[in-house]
Amino acid sequence: MPGDFNRDGRTDLALTGTNGWSTLPVAFSRGDGTFDVTNRDVGDFAVWAATGATVVPGDFNRDGRIDLALTGTHDWTTVPIAFSRGNGAFDITNRDVGAFAAWAATDASVVPGDFDRDGRTDIALVGANGWSTVPVAFSRGDGVFAITNKAVGDFAAWAATGAEVVPGDFNGDGRTDVALTGTSGWNTVPIAFSRGDGNFDIVNPGVGDFAAWAATGARVVPGDFDGDGRTDIALTGTNGWSTLRSPSRPAPASA
Repeated sequence: MPGDFNRDGRTDLALTGTNGWSTLPVAFSRGDGTFDVTNRDVGDFAVWAATGATVVPGDFNRDGRIDLALTGTHDWTTVPIAFSRGNGAFDITNRDVGAFAAWAATDASVVPGDFDRDGRTDIALVGANGWSTVPVAFSRGDGVFAITNKAVGDFAAWAATGAEVVPGDFNGDGRTDVALTGTSGWNTVPIAFSRGDGNFDIVNPGVGDFAAWAATGARVVPGDFDGDGRTDIALTGTNGWSTLRSPSRPAPASA
């Protein structure tokens, strides 16, 4: 799992999820191709990570260091978090999140992002069959989450078509939004713009041929390609192409 675990601006590598482990190894990059390696005990977190849980990297307490959360295991009622101390050691929490843990154990995509612009990583769930909502677990910074589960109309059904879920800040307001692409027959890119409180403004603008190109199995690459502070989407990797394709930008929802 890549991330900056010690806040030095360099990406490090952490390992977790292997059966029988009680530690969380981290290779801290020195910046010259070498690494300082630690392998500290993390107690039950290592066992929990080996259940097949989804490992969610993010800065859950806004200290500038990447932490690791776990979710998606059946019968859980909690979201364990390993908060990085920056030296290979981690502080472990395992707080109750109510029904969110069960929702995460469905076929929903787990989407990390800062949905309320407070500098802490939150977790959204998108794409489970039969849903009409987007649950969001907003991190409070201490292992506790505030849970919302607001209706998003047709967006939930569109996400359940097998569309690729693309998180990003598509309107430049500092909050993570969610776009969908890649479903055959579409000529739009639906976007759920986060309002910051668990509600989303839904738009579904036409993008012409881009939607069909995205349904070819192309790799979807989000990023700010023009430096304007908004996330764009590029496509690459389809056989026979000689171009790198991107859509015209949809109009942003009001913040």
